[in-house]
Amino acid sequence: MTDTPHTRRGRPPATEAEIEAAREAVITAAIPVYARHGYADTSVHRIIEVAGISRPTFYKLFDSKHDVINPIVWRASHELVKRIKQASQDTAEPMRRLAAIADAWLGWAHELGSLVQILYREINHPESPVPEARQWLLEALREIFQAHSREAGMDRLDPLFLDTLVMVLEHTSASLFDQGRPSTSALNRRRKVILRILIASLARPPEYAAIPPLPRQPEFVTLDTHR
Repeated sequence: MTDTPHTRRGRPPATEAEIEAAREAVITAAIPVYARHGYADTSVHRIIEVAGISRPTFYKLFDSKHDVINPIVWRASHELVKRIKQASQDTAEPMRRLAAIADAWLGWAHELGSLVQILYREINHPESPVPEARQWLLEALREIFQAHSREAGMDRLDPLFLDTLVMVLEHTSASLFDQGRPSTSALNRRRKVILRILIASLARPPEYAAIPPLPRQPEFVTLDTHR
């Protein structure tokens, strides 16, 4: 696409403030594009179509699509850590703290929408910024959970165990959007699962009685092995 009298969409930003505002507008516009298509299939063409700018204007603001997707990924990761850290500091009572962490995690995922699935699917994507951001995320969450363990009078936890815990929470929250927009029952179901896992993983044995029962499924599919 080139700038012609028919495709020109306003004058290019000039001042630093205008440039920053234009960059932010493009990043915001690109969020649903990335959430729908993922890194590989998010193209500059798709971004500029949604953002309503020309290709030359895009390249005055960014070097590539990576420069647009990178802040989307990192901001989502920073927001999760911010919420989990705040939840862990809101109360000194260990069980309430774990409930607050469960609510903070699911609240973040619900607000993020289908983008949370892309972040989960691209954990090992070689070109996506997700692996680098996630490594930072893992280290930050390890510190938060280790602090909880220490304050609860528990032994220091194995980092491998904590990384596995995060993977389980990631999967549970990402599955929220397997069937489109999640219902209240889908949210409540995952809250029970996450809270059960957090209590079983990060509570002291005397507190295990507070582990909520697993949510019941109305139907179970069994395999007939005799056929």
